[in-house]
Amino acid sequence: MRRLTYMLTILLLSATAGHAAESPNYCLDEEANKEWAKIYSDNPNDNDIARLFALRTGLCEMVQRKTLTLERATEIFEKERARTVGEKRWSR
Repeated sequence: MRRLTYMLTILLLSATAGHAAESPNYCLDEEANKEWAKIYSDNPNDNDIARLFALRTGLCEMVQRKTLTLERATEIFEKERARTVGEKRWSR
């Protein structure tokens, strides 16, 4: 239970940047990358965390290749993150 609360807190805190008018590119943020790697390594059997981590990784790759805009990638990720957090809240 404590781990779930910690995980939800981290996910909620990491979401605040996505609501800015022009989001910074967190794909290039070493601290954000370490934070997500830690979230995943602390929860290796959580399919929701694995899905968000994989989505983030893939979206960052697409932004880097310039096949997706940062704004669109942020929108896609934030919608999925919000859905996942909402589902976890209801399942507690």
